[in-house]
Amino acid sequence: MAAAVTQPESPAMAGVDRLRLDGAMPPSYPSSWSVLPREVVVVDEIDDGEELRRWNILRCDRRAGYGVCEAVVEGVKLGARVVSDRGFSALCIIVSKAARAGTRGQVCAAVLAIKNHVIVLSVAFPRGDLFHSLKCACSSFYLVYDASDASITMIPDLQFSFHHHKVSSAVTKEPLPIACGVAHYLVLLGRAMTIKGMDQHIEDRVCLSPLQQSSLAHPSPSSSTNCSLWMTKSAIFPKEVVTRGFSANKMLSFDGLAMWVDLHQGILFCQHYDLFSNSNDSGSVPFYCVDLPPGCCNDDITTRPLSDSYPPEMYRSIVCVGDSIKFVTIEGYLRDSTAPIEDRMVTMWSLRPQESWSWRKDRDLSIGGICAQLYKKIAICATMLEPMPNMAPQSPILSTEDGSLHLLIENQNIMVTVDMSKGYVISACLLPTDFGDQLPGLYGVMLPRMLGSNFFR
Repeated sequence: MAAAVTQPESPAMAGVDRLRLDGAMPPSYPSSWSVLPREVVVVDEIDDGEELRRWNILRCDRRAGYGVCEAVVEGVKLGARVVSDRGFSALCIIVSKAARAGTRGQVCAAVLAIKNHVIVLSVAFPRGDLFHSLKCACSSFYLVYDASDASITMIPDLQFSFHHHKVSSAVTKEPLPIACGVAHYLVLLGRAMTIKGMDQHIEDRVCLSPLQQSSLAHPSPSSSTNCSLWMTKSAIFPKEVVTRGFSANKMLSFDGLAMWVDLHQGILFCQHYDLFSNSNDSGSVPFYCVDLPPGCCNDDITTRPLSDSYPPEMYRSIVCVGDSIKFVTIEGYLRDSTAPIEDRMVTMWSLRPQESWSWRKDRDLSIGGICAQLYKKIAICATMLEPMPNMAPQSPILSTEDGSLHLLIENQNIMVTVDMSKGYVISACLLPTDFGDQLPGLYGVMLPRMLGSNFFR
């Protein structure tokens, strides 16, 4: 069950019409799938009354905060705006006056992960009098909203959870939500540091925190405590990961496997059984690694990004679609990219772990071919765009519903949808230019900080 919200037409979306394709309206996005900016709009419940009316409040029946002060647990709500026929959505966090009391500065929030009906946010309150006076309270935490039981759970960062030794996130700071039977957990890869005298010992760890109220210490509708929810197990990484380094950009849970993806290197994975088995509580979790498709691994020379300012999400993406893992890469962002812009390729690969750990190339589409289709099928694009973009399309987003690929055309705020399996352009639409007074251009300024979401249904 995913979040249910009403979907009024936003004034900010006025004039953002889906462009016509061959004289007819193109197919809408799947009603359960949308493009969601990672940036979360922060709304003050008292001071931003007009802005607050723009958002639909997500229902919340139960709250729990661990290491988070009660004023914050009680004083935070989530809101959403969805334009389902255009495939766009946005989130806000609504902060009460009580939650703000004693703090100075801006509250910050961002979407970290989405898994069906569970969405994970990072939230940071400025440290002020409130947090200094409450030693149990952390100012930075994970907020988990579960639409299946309309609950909010707040869990402290690793740095606030362990007092006898230091545990910090490693590989990525973004947790992976995983279902284990009827229970759900956040899973983080961490690193524990223990100091004894002059000796310092560092060990890779897997950190797990349960989300369901039945698994937590306080099953009441609202509760707050400073107990640590994070459990840890030893992690055994493959030698190649230790040698060349690994920094995860994407996380997946697929067919009993938990996966962390470095979009320059490959997939680091372990089995759910090893994570959650009671017989392995005091043992270790073995990890395995599979490289990206041929020619896609970073060799630190020719396949390095042209600029360190290009995050890999700008030109690569990976998701689970049905019984396979889909990986897409856009040519033109690495040092070995010498082909003219129109000849550069958008390539999709598939991996089916049930059959083989070998990648299969699904299709190559040239950027010139995509633009030619776009201009031919959607006449208005020929007048709005240059004959050929100066850069390759960017910010690929793969739909988990049907595997369709969504690409941004540079500086034009146009999102193009491509059916890679059949090799043709399906539709195009303008990105919203304003999705809230507090953060104009929510979509434009945050690229490529967008992700696909099936959270709103």
